Amino acid sequence: MFESLGRLVIRRRLLVVAVWLAAAALALALAPSLSDVGAADETSFLPADAPSVVARAALARTFPNESAAASATIVVSRPGGLTDSDRAWLGEVAGWLVSPTAPEAIGRVVAGVEGAELQPELAPLFRSTDGQVELLQVRLTVAGFQASANEAVDAIRAHLDATRPAGLETHVSGTAGVGRDYLAAIVEGTDRTTVVTIVLVVAILLLIYRAPIAALIPLLTIGAAFVTSRGLLGLLAGAGWRLPSLLESYLVVLVFGVGTDYTIFLISRFREELGQNEPERAGVRALGRIGAVITASAATVVVGLGSMAVGRFGLINTIGPGLALSIVVTLLASLTLTPALLAIAGRRLSWPFRPTVPAPAEPGAQPETGAWATLARWITTRPGLVAAVVLIVLALPLAGLTGLRTSFDVLDELPPTADARVGFDVVAAHFDRGQLLPVTVLVETPGTDLASPAGLALLSRATAQIRALDGVRSVRSLVDPDASGAPPTAVPSPDRLAAIVRTYLSTSRDASRLYVVTADDPYAAGAFATVRRIREALAGLQPPAGAALNVHVGGPSAEFADVETTINADFQRVGLITILGILVVLAVLLRSLVAPVYLVLSVILSYGTTLGLTALLLERLLGQPGLNYFIPLIVFVLLVALGSDYNIFLMSRVREESAGRELRAGIRVAAARTGTVITSAGIILAGTFAALTTGQFQVLFQVGAAVAIGVLIDTFLVRSLLIPSLTALLGEATWWPVGRPDGGLEVSARGEPPRR
Repeated sequence: MFESLGRLVIRRRLLVVAVWLAAAALALALAPSLSDVGAADETSFLPADAPSVVARAALARTFPNESAAASATIVVSRPGGLTDSDRAWLGEVAGWLVSPTAPEAIGRVVAGVEGAELQPELAPLFRSTDGQVELLQVRLTVAGFQASANEAVDAIRAHLDATRPAGLETHVSGTAGVGRDYLAAIVEGTDRTTVVTIVLVVAILLLIYRAPIAALIPLLTIGAAFVTSRGLLGLLAGAGWRLPSLLESYLVVLVFGVGTDYTIFLISRFREELGQNEPERAGVRALGRIGAVITASAATVVVGLGSMAVGRFGLINTIGPGLALSIVVTLLASLTLTPALLAIAGRRLSWPFRPTVPAPAEPGAQPETGAWATLARWITTRPGLVAAVVLIVLALPLAGLTGLRTSFDVLDELPPTADARVGFDVVAAHFDRGQLLPVTVLVETPGTDLASPAGLALLSRATAQIRALDGVRSVRSLVDPDASGAPPTAVPSPDRLAAIVRTYLSTSRDASRLYVVTADDPYAAGAFATVRRIREALAGLQPPAGAALNVHVGGPSAEFADVETTINADFQRVGLITILGILVVLAVLLRSLVAPVYLVLSVILSYGTTLGLTALLLERLLGQPGLNYFIPLIVFVLLVALGSDYNIFLMSRVREESAGRELRAGIRVAAARTGTVITSAGIILAGTFAALTTGQFQVLFQVGAAVAIGVLIDTFLVRSLLIPSLTALLGEATWWPVGRPDGGLEVSARGEPPRR
């Protein structure tokens, strides 16, 4: 099949090149960027039936005038305390934000402003007790991370910079400020990663081939695949497929890394075939030999990434299929554009040097020479010892998993200099951080007045039950607006009473909000546990006689608690489907049920080793708070798929070279013939993912570091040492039940084929 494809592609090589160039040009001209049409808000990827999402909708319904899709928090501070002129200026800013003189970017999205002067009953939430910091909350009609919200944040920051009093420090944080800086970090990280990746791939290809034409062919193939797949994903995102903005950074390193691997494997086989054939015939034979292997290799990656579609968390079920689609495009380019370019280049491939073409490894020929052949002979002579040592080395870092921490703090992902992060750090130094991001509890009794004695009694019970829970620092509600543990004074001023009522009671008077401050950081696991305790406690809350009751728990802590629950369940589903899918691909390619099992088990062990080492690097050496919650799953899928990728290249060559030979001799030939090219491919793939660490965006840094470490482990320990030793140990059982070509030969005591 692949030889037929090769003949067609090489016969129509100019047309193939023209089609790919046209596809890339159209993608550049017509497709929007993922940073413009993609989604960046992680909590927006929660399923619609997640409790916090339901709570958010209920709050928007019951408090429509005060609920905001997002908010920008203006933070002003002055060491020694704010002056009267500072507060007067802040009042002017509040008025300007809702005035006709505000820029259009602000006027079309600002719904209202809240602050200490505007809502005196909530003054403790907006003014620090030391008088050094004050906040102004700007409610927006659009969600954070969107272009219109980002434009509003930019306009607010520009106005603050231009008008603030001398010596006053100002920042814009909140969900809208974080969204603006988050997207900027993604764009900066993607641009930096793209440049570093291209430079790295060019340098490695020139080092490998020392020939500009040989290096240019992979670059043209990968470039066409990357631009085309990015354009296709941009069009799909613009048409309504919800894809994350973060996808483009992963797209760069995955397409360049995997695409380079596919092309150099094909080029390597093409150079081998040139020793016996003319260029056109060499191209046909090379694709015939390696096409199925590349396809199977891509299939493992597509299966792994595609399995993420079963996840319920949107970030999982969109980024996986999106990357899988890019791998399909990359495979198509490798199977068509690369052979076409090789046919055009012909024997000029190695210019300006004379190509060195290895002779075919025929049975009975002289033993292979070189470092990889020497290593393979040593491995196949002492396979048990090698396997035992490698397994021990891989098992040692697993101890690092006991201290593994996952982080849900979106602020920690931003560069330290990001305005939203600096502003939040200022606030955290003067306020209780949990007070800024409280858990919001909504109590609904449709048709029943919560200001009635029965309604107030219900709210009192709810307040008391929440206050008694572990992990709760304070509760503010209609019956305890000061969080003092006592009801409002018997004779409050009419104005204050009307403020209190407006803050905590809906206009229909059948819904009331309670604000809960957790003892733990809002993004910490302890706060998530507190959210779950609140939900459990209020599940048994009894409504007034004859009334219905709905209770919802929302807010950032509740949303990320739901993210944690959802992604943990997704890991189990995605992991199982990934493993089963890759087992099937390996079984079909190798025609064995034994080899796929230990191949997959080896990459799962490699994943555990990688995670342990990554946790040690990031937490102990670099002082990061933990792995981003997204890392364990995406790294699992990538490493299991990519690790199986390299095993496919090795084991398919072992099967080919052991036809007519004793198995251990076949292992030695295969290792000698593929050692350099597979190692080069591993270094390239690790290098492209390591490019993600050059930016300041933490989640990209962590993914890049983890996958780079994992690929190097797979390249130098698993593929080079463990798999050959296990295969030699198992012998003919490796290929059960079908067996290998010619049925294999008996193994002599020295591991050599018997004399004929």
